[in-house]
Amino acid sequence: TKIIGEFPSVPAFQHILSHMTEDVAILANAIGSMIDFEESKMSNRITIMGGCDEELDLMKAQLEGLDDFLGDIAAKDLESNIIPSCILQIKYIYFPQLGYHLEVPYD
Repeated sequence: TKIIGEFPSVPAFQHILSHMTEDVAILANAIGSMIDFEESKMSNRITIMGGCDEELDLMKAQLEGLDDFLGDIAAKDLESNIIPSCILQIKYIYFPQLGYHLEVPYD
């Protein structure tokens, strides 16, 4: 199987693999086909591959486009006089753990 073939030929791994049941091998292959190990290592968190879940893919796409979307909202807010005229520039920022924040340059 794909995942089992990726283990180095270390005697301890070989011993474990020789006692692995078919169910464990199926589970290991399922996990290996869903987790993007390279991206997970770079981002220091578990990352699911695209195409595993349509709803998750949609949420990832929305998050990737969030900066542009918030930039458009900030421009509209500046134009519509919601923001006081003494403020010439704003930026909306989203922090997943904190929520949405308004950044106003201090000049």
